[in-house]
Amino acid sequence: MCGLRQATINLLTAGLFHLVEQLLAKLCYDCVFRDFRLKEAKIDPIVDWYRQHFDLDLEKLPQWSTIKELRFLANAVKHAEGSGARQIRELRPEVFRNPLLDKLGMTSSLSDDPLRLPLAGDDLFVTEPMFSEYATTVLDFVRAIIAHFEQNARRGYPCAPGGAP
Repeated sequence: MCGLRQATINLLTAGLFHLVEQLLAKLCYDCVFRDFRLKEAKIDPIVDWYRQHFDLDLEKLPQWSTIKELRFLANAVKHAEGSGARQIRELRPEVFRNPLLDKLGMTSSLSDDPLRLPLAGDDLFVTEPMFSEYATTVLDFVRAIIAHFEQNARRGYPCAPGGAP
């Protein structure tokens, strides 16, 4: 059951990032922007789109580094070893250490082994407190976006290409 529990937390972490990506993309698909629609919900074009149409640079929001980290984790969970795993290994090497083994006094070393089975709850260990921090940061990120729109309510969105209203 430990593997199932860990697999669930790993999946929820991947899902949290993709929910953010989908929520950000939803505004891009609004009928007001039919000439500017994105073809798919991918974070990089979405970031460019927000910068261009809302004069909002998502990468400058204080939560962005955690959103980026969440993206790396989502990619590591979905694809196992790859660029996401390499990037998260640099940022959060502790997610490659099994906290249950640590709790039992069987300190596990940080694994340099390739990430193979994160969907089985193996090799990658997002903890519940970590997931809670990610969820709180996502909420703060959404609040920062809302604050931008509230502060710029008189601008007359949408902006034309190039950032001018």
